Amino acid sequence: MKFTAYYVVRARPALLERVKKELPDELALFSEPELWSTEEGGITAKGPAQWTEQLKLTYLLGLQSDYLSPRPGDAEAEQLKVVLRAALGARPWGADVFDRWWTVERFGGLDQKTEMVLDQASAEDIRQLTGADAWRKWLIERKGK
Repeated sequence: MKFTAYYVVRARPALLERVKKELPDELALFSEPELWSTEEGGITAKGPAQWTEQLKLTYLLGLQSDYLSPRPGDAEAEQLKVVLRAALGARPWGADVFDRWWTVERFGGLDQKTEMVLDQASAEDIRQLTGADAWRKWLIERKGK
C-alpha cells in the first residue's frame, strides 16, 4: 500500500553558527524546520532507512538547484553559494554530507491515523475527555449517540 511519509529536516547547530557568522542575513533560510513529504510504500523491498536516504539526497539536490546554480548578478546568492559550497565540499555528495549539517525525522504511514482513532472512539470515551468542548460535542453528534 502506498502512503505519504513526512520528514522534518532541521539544520544542525554547527550549520546555523556558520551561516550566522558568515551571512547573518541568510540565517532565516536555515533556522526553521522544513517539512517534506513523499509517496512511499507499494511493492518494494525498501524500508525506512532507504526512503530516508533518498530524502537526504533529494534535499541536497534541492540545495543545488535552489542555491548553488548560477545566478549572474545576484551578489547575495553568490555569497550564500560560497558559504554552502565550503560547508558541503566537493561533489559527489552522499547522505554523510547531509548528516554533517542537517537532521531528519521521518513520520511514515500517518495519513489516516487521526480519522481512524476518531472513528473507533466511542461516544462514552469522548465524554470522558475534558477541554475542547465544541469539538467533543461535534464528535459525539457525529457518532449519532
